[in-house]
Amino acid sequence: MTSQSGFQWSLYPLLAIVALCEFMLGVCHLTLCMPLFPFLIPIVSGVFALITAMHAVFLRYPNRVDFVLQCCSVCIAFILLVSSGMETFCAISYEDESEEMLTNGLNDDVKFAFSESSERNFAAAVCYGLWYRSVGYQSSCNELLRPMHESLISKLGPTMHLSSMRFAISLSLTGLASLHFIVCIALAFYSAYETLLLVRSYHVQLIVAALMLPAAVSHHEYCCTYFFIWPGVAVFLCATLQSILSWGFDCQGCWVRTLNVFGTAIGMALIAIASFGIFCTITSLLLLISETSSNRMNNQSRFRVTSDSFAFQRHCAWPPQQYRYCYRVIDFREPYKNWARQNIASETAAVQIFTNIWLCLCGFAQFFVSLKSTFSTEVLL
Repeated sequence: MTSQSGFQWSLYPLLAIVALCEFMLGVCHLTLCMPLFPFLIPIVSGVFALITAMHAVFLRYPNRVDFVLQCCSVCIAFILLVSSGMETFCAISYEDESEEMLTNGLNDDVKFAFSESSERNFAAAVCYGLWYRSVGYQSSCNELLRPMHESLISKLGPTMHLSSMRFAISLSLTGLASLHFIVCIALAFYSAYETLLLVRSYHVQLIVAALMLPAAVSHHEYCCTYFFIWPGVAVFLCATLQSILSWGFDCQGCWVRTLNVFGTAIGMALIAIASFGIFCTITSLLLLISETSSNRMNNQSRFRVTSDSFAFQRHCAWPPQQYRYCYRVIDFREPYKNWARQNIASETAAVQIFTNIWLCLCGFAQFFVSLKSTFSTEVLL
């Protein structure tokens, strides 16, 4: 084991500096009433990262508590990275409409103008969901802190706007979250190696199965390709059973190895289903955009691939009655029943693409971990 020296230990002061910056920007994030301010994600991330860094700085050698703290910090940093990245992206795509909504409230005229603007491009329509869900408490926050905002603008000058400050803060948080995420992953591997933590393939497989479950439920709820056979949930159950039995029998025995071979096969099947789902959603979305631009949008065109460019596109929405009913359920779900159809279709497509990518990555992990368990019981770390 190595003591407090070397490149690895220099990452702890770096993590502490990143944590302090995240905390300070988190306070600005809160006072400027940014879309996700009620969740206090930057502040929580900064505090947890500072605890992780300080706990390790005062130790001569890393221990398993360090490893647990670093793994938790990785998860929080990933949440911050996604949330701040979304705020940054939507600040670019949707700045004017969001300011109008925050100024005027959620009246019918603003909602109509907002949805009409959303129809111009897919990115703006996706961001519509973020602003729609956050405009209520953002308006209340802005009304409460308006004197402070006006005082801040008067001191900074007429060229500085709150929207520019919000964009700078969200962009800075995205950069800090990326650095936080990378540093904590490196430190987690370092702590696992130094503490001789025996991480085997079935341990990783259990984590992959747990990460797969939210995407598996989302896959069914948002009518992804072959949603009616619950592929994500089926693979989750098989992977969990496979991990428990491999753990119990240490990957030994004919039946356990056969189960691991089967786990490799279902991993490949999940990759195929998720990849085909991405293809179906993208081609359906392109068709939807073309129909919208030519003013031919109707109730039957939403996510129905009618093009015959590829013969197997008919499988994207088969059987049609299953998909028709599923999309109808989405239309009457909160908050979609108050949205324009274009905005519902765009957010549904975004969730489908994200869910299928998530399941595809989990499928790759399931494939390689099952392959590892089939032929070897060596530790991964």
